[in-house]
Amino acid sequence: MNFFLHPPLAMRRALLGGLCALALLVALSPARQAAAFLLQTQPTVVINEVLAHADDPYVDAIELFNPGDAAIDLSGWLMTDDDTRPQSEWVTLPAGATLDAGGFYVIEDTGNDWPFGLSEAGDNVFLFRPNPLGGAPIQVVAMRFGASPRNVSFIRYVDSVGKARFPMQSGGPT
Repeated sequence: MNFFLHPPLAMRRALLGGLCALALLVALSPARQAAAFLLQTQPTVVINEVLAHADDPYVDAIELFNPGDAAIDLSGWLMTDDDTRPQSEWVTLPAGATLDAGGFYVIEDTGNDWPFGLSEAGDNVFLFRPNPLGGAPIQVVAMRFGASPRNVSFIRYVDSVGKARFPMQSGGPT
């Protein structure tokens, strides 16, 4: 058997892998490489609390938390309960909205100004940030919650293996 006509499978895979990596580097311009890095290194925001079945004096609300060590500009960030809903029906955070390091930011439906409502029977929450390259916004975090009693919120709890869970909080929302 001629080795050069039928190289071993491992050698063919290594050659193919190297060619694919080279093609990827060539295909990504420096601007696209920088943008890809930027997309991967954006600060993290988590959903910390959800109140979906509110009666006076409470209102439906989503509390965000910044576990990082730098403030985050939330200007133009978007929130919805259905990511297939037209973007014009999402909540847009105002210009100048800032989430300090280690801080909290609450998005409240104070005057029934949200174009949707969080369902007391259970729902989703999606948070998106503007795409620095333009185009579709980038999902930051999403969560699903179950049915909730009146004026009882779901709070973020990180268990011993690092998984975030959202149990109901006893007492009123915080």
